[in-house]
Amino acid sequence: MDSTDFRRATETTTALAVYVDSVAEAAANERERGIVPDVFMAAAASALYLWLRNYVDFKRGLNEAELRQRMEQEVDDLVKQGYPRKEALNAVLAISKAVTLRMPSKAVVDAGLAILEGKSR
Repeated sequence: MDSTDFRRATETTTALAVYVDSVAEAAANERERGIVPDVFMAAAASALYLWLRNYVDFKRGLNEAELRQRMEQEVDDLVKQGYPRKEALNAVLAISKAVTLRMPSKAVVDAGLAILEGKSR
């Protein structure tokens, strides 16, 4: 499963949809008021995917260089999806900050891990 598949799955899993929406809303509120742009939703779902992959694969935090590389890759992925580079970079930076302020609950982690493992909970 890649981050695109995971993003689609977050839209149909209540705990994940609520978490992704809250992170995207928090990030968007720092940049602009009103409707949460799709780029923030995409970045929030991808950030959760990367956080869970790190949890499963490494059981440790990323060092600064790894984190920077993953953030740069996320910006590139959003650009490939059609978002302007500046908008993608702003979204990824805002999401990074929002995720540190809104760590996923156990219910979100469990639901996300179930998706990654191909199980439904």
